[in-house]
Amino acid sequence: VRYRPKWAWRGKSPIRNAEYEDSREPIALTLKNTRVLITHGSNSCVDALVMGVPSIILGTGVTLAISSRSLDDIDAPNFASDAERLQVLANLAWSQFTIREMASGLAWRHLRGMLDESPVLR
Repeated sequence: VRYRPKWAWRGKSPIRNAEYEDSREPIALTLKNTRVLITHGSNSCVDALVMGVPSIILGTGVTLAISSRSLDDIDAPNFASDAERLQVLANLAWSQFTIREMASGLAWRHLRGMLDESPVLR
């Protein structure tokens, strides 16, 4: 179980029973050895979703609908189904790129990189 707050957030402090990570290392490296990610709701909750790692979100985040919201869930966090995770990603993708970015292939290049790294979405 890891707690990884946004590195620039000044209010961060360790949480009991969670490995505290105050790092700028790529989140994909962190998530490979993580059973549950605790965050306040940055992009890390999306990265966790893509990597199949359940999140506990203590603030706001785009994956709130499929994540736990309390440290009481640390032993049994909500683990969304593949369909639920894909729906959240589809909802995010709907407004992520412009038509021009999609037509140029930029959107696909970005998403392809995430798909290649994800054990869930391959």
